[in-house]
Amino acid sequence: MFIRYILMLTAVLLCLYPVWGLVSPASYLQEILEVYPDAEQASHTQVRITAAILWISNLTLSFALLFIAKFIKQPQTYKFAKISSIALISYPFILTITETISNSILYRNLEHPTLTIEFSAQKMFYFVFGLIIWGIYQSQHEYKQNLTRNP
Repeated sequence: MFIRYILMLTAVLLCLYPVWGLVSPASYLQEILEVYPDAEQASHTQVRITAAILWISNLTLSFALLFIAKFIKQPQTYKFAKISSIALISYPFILTITETISNSILYRNLEHPTLTIEFSAQKMFYFVFGLIIWGIYQSQHEYKQNLTRNP
């Protein structure tokens, strides 16, 4: 299935993306400025630490995508759906935490830094999608159990 390969490629790219910040913090800073506009004076160390922290949220999403791909390959193995749903449900919370920590690191040199915690519809999409996969997991798991009880 072609979609499995797209999911796996996306997962790998998500894992590799923050490496850019570790290898080339000066160019990655431009990317960071889109989200943290007051971080212009961030040091290379601050950018590297931020990239490493943001890597955590990317790994969570990558993990979810890989297990969705595994579930597509082995739909009879419901635990893959369960694991991916848990990762997707937790992703918006992990992302919010990593963004908050990144904010404090990047704005450390400012006198009166502002902290904004964003919980948007875009973040909630992952939560809802995780719930959908959880629902599929539960319904299929129960269906399979009923089949084995009532042959």
